[in-house]
Amino acid sequence: NKLIARDFYYLGLAKLKKSTAADGKITDATQMNSGLEDVKKAIEMEPTTANELNELGKKYFSSKSYGVAASIFELALSNPNSKNSLEDNIYYGLCVYTENKSKDAASMDKVAMDKADKAMDNVIVAKPDYQEAYLYKARINNSLEKDDIMAVNYQKYVETISAKGAEETTKNKAK
Repeated sequence: NKLIARDFYYLGLAKLKKSTAADGKITDATQMNSGLEDVKKAIEMEPTTANELNELGKKYFSSKSYGVAASIFELALSNPNSKNSLEDNIYYGLCVYTENKSKDAASMDKVAMDKADKAMDNVIVAKPDYQEAYLYKARINNSLEKDDIMAVNYQKYVETISAKGAEETTKNKAK
């Protein structure tokens, strides 16, 4: 008779699984959205539930379902005290960028891209020597046509790589 956060969490996970094919592609968007809403209710009732979403998000990320993965990581980020907060910010930013990078300016989700930019800011504050955060922040801002921010972050990326030595520079030359 008494609903608890776990009830919504497992109901949401079941709906997510049912709405996805074996290859990770969405087969039922309505079911997917309903599952995400149930997981959101669980997190609202018990914020520590967000700690458990990291692995699920990575699963969708590895199957190249970036939109679904972004939604899951966004839910995980609703608890800023999560033990996976840094990694969730990284994956969220990557998912949103990857989902939007090939779209034109009219069809790009600019709100999500702004959130991804803020996620990379969170990573930079927490771990300033993590070079990929600068790279993806620059790429996100390039897509948003914010050239001044893009240039600053590409410069910080180059400086971070250069500070690590010639071997790191050679390894990251293609980027």
